[in-house]
Amino acid sequence: MAGRPGNRMSDGSMRDASVLVARDANKLIALLSAHFPAHGGQYLFLSGGRRENGETPLDHARRELSEEAGVTAQRWTCGQVRDGLRL
Repeated sequence: MAGRPGNRMSDGSMRDASVLVARDANKLIALLSAHFPAHGGQYLFLSGGRRENGETPLDHARRELSEEAGVTAQRWTCGQVRDGLRL
């Protein structure tokens, strides 16, 4: 996959990205909702995005959840591994 120019690091490698599954005390999953007119309407999605240079995976997850959902988490647990990376 070639990717967009903004997805590449200075050495040409692809940036890491993640999707977060945030669950509350009742184990309900937090879904975000937004209107995307260019894509035809309202969508539900999980928080996530590209990791910034020098950002640890945990710092990345905390930032994305705060930026996109406006919340913080007290406890973090890693889930599945994909392409050799722990998600």
